[in-house]
Amino acid sequence: MGLVGNYRNSGVAVNLNDDLDRQHAKRDYYDAFKIRLRSNPTEGKIDLRYMDKKGGVDVEHGHWLGLYKDQDPQNFNQFTLAVPTCQFQERKIKYFLERHEWINDYGNPKESYDPHYKNNEIIRYNEDYSEFFIVDYEIFLKRLPELGKWSPNTVWKEDQYGNRVVEEWMCWELKDVRFYRRKNGIITLDDKTWADPKNYAKFVEEYRKLKEEYELQRSVH
Repeated sequence: MGLVGNYRNSGVAVNLNDDLDRQHAKRDYYDAFKIRLRSNPTEGKIDLRYMDKKGGVDVEHGHWLGLYKDQDPQNFNQFTLAVPTCQFQERKIKYFLERHEWINDYGNPKESYDPHYKNNEIIRYNEDYSEFFIVDYEIFLKRLPELGKWSPNTVWKEDQYGNRVVEEWMCWELKDVRFYRRKNGIITLDDKTWADPKNYAKFVEEYRKLKEEYELQRSVH
């Protein structure tokens, strides 16, 4: 299956070349955590490998503008879930499994083994690489039991017959994920946006109200 379409907000065609994404992750991991990364040349495997320990980091370039918390609430998960979330494609679950099965280009079943799966992380950037969030193994375990299922309006998956298919996404409630910002060359952890339980409760309440309005409008039309 492949991705087809244009990135939201840009009209730029989907590009599967992630060299720039990897460059940003290498720089940001060193600047923020003093962790050194190198590109993994093996296609289909995790994007980056740690240089000083086992495991690695897989990188995604999202296309939200500004801060994630300020997005149109529908963008969190297209109102498919009861709480606001951030997410990764369900197919990336393999990075947090000791063993996973897959099918090669010849249609043969294969099994991969990663003894260092608990060291792996996945990272997703916004449009201009000024914000990113990280899911490590501990955060991975907090994923919601339901999968978000949707196709973005401008990007979708296509099967081998050229049909659009709904993609499944692993979702995490926003309060459970670490967000970082780069401002004036400095990366900081955003540990204030949802730290206050009362503020976060108001945030979720507003999301749910908008979700109800959205579902009511859809039922009318």
